Amino acid sequence: MQAVAAANAIATQRSRRRPRGTFQPERPHPSRGGNAYSDDIRHDVLTRYHMGLPLQNVELDILRAAQPPAYPCMQTCMNFIERERQYGHCRAKHATGNHQAEREIEGEPLVRLALFRLVHPEAIIDEVRAFLFNMDQTVAPYSTTAVVRAEKLLRLTQKKSSTTCERAYWQVNLHKRQRFWTNNYPFGRADIRTRDMIDMDEAGFKIEATNPSWGKSVSWSRCHTDGSYNRERKLNCMMGISADPAINMSWHDVWPQCEGGTTLYRVYVFFERIIDWLDAHHP
Repeated sequence: MQAVAAANAIATQRSRRRPRGTFQPERPHPSRGGNAYSDDIRHDVLTRYHMGLPLQNVELDILRAAQPPAYPCMQTCMNFIERERQYGHCRAKHATGNHQAEREIEGEPLVRLALFRLVHPEAIIDEVRAFLFNMDQTVAPYSTTAVVRAEKLLRLTQKKSSTTCERAYWQVNLHKRQRFWTNNYPFGRADIRTRDMIDMDEAGFKIEATNPSWGKSVSWSRCHTDGSYNRERKLNCMMGISADPAINMSWHDVWPQCEGGTTLYRVYVFFERIIDWLDAHHP
C-alpha cells in the first residue's frame, strides 16, 4: 500500500510539473511587420542588381502579388541596395528596443540638473536636455521622459513662474527687507499681528495682455470681437487689502498711463486715504 501511495504521489507531481517550453506564436510576414527577410532573398536582390537584371518584371510581380508575398517590394529592394552602399552588407538588424528612452539621469548629470533648475526654474524641458548634452557631449541626449523622471526624483513640481525685479537684490534693498522682518514697529513688523496689517501693491496692465487671441466659431465665420486696438495704452492699478478676516476692507485706485506712473506722491495720497478711512470707521 505504501508503494502505491508513493507512485500516486510521484504521478501527481509529474502531472503538476511545469511545461518544458511553450510554442512560439505565429509571426507575421516581413511585409506585415514580422521577421526580416532571409539572407537568401537579400543576396538574390543584390545579385540581380550587380548583374544588371531587372528588379521588377512579370515573374517578380507574380511573386509579390502572392499572399503572403514571396519577394520584397521595390522599395525594400532599394533599401537593401542602399544599405550595402553604406555598410558594405545588407544584413538584417537585431531589434534592441528603445533603450535610449529607458536611460536614467544619475550621478553627476543629476547634480547638474538640480543646479540648472536652481538657477533657471523657468527653463523648458528641451532647454534642460540641451544643457545636459552640452555639459557632456560624449553621452547621447537624454529623452524627455528621462528628464521628467529625474525631476520627480528631485521632488520638483510645476508651478506658475514669476519674475522678480533685479533691483530687489541690491544690497541696500536686501538690508531694508531684513530690517523690516526682524525689527519692531516703527522700523519693522516683528511685533505686529498679521491681521493688523494692510497689504498694498501696484501693477500696470496693457490692453493686449487682456485681449483674447483664441476663440471658437463655425468654419465659414470669422472669430472676432469689437474692442480697442491700441498697443501703447496702459492702465495702472493700486490696491490695498486688510488681513483681518473679521473685517472686509479694501481700497483701490485706477488711472491711465497718460496721467503718469506710480510716483511717490501718488502712493502718499493713497496711504492718507486709507488712514483717514480707518480713523473714521475703525478708530
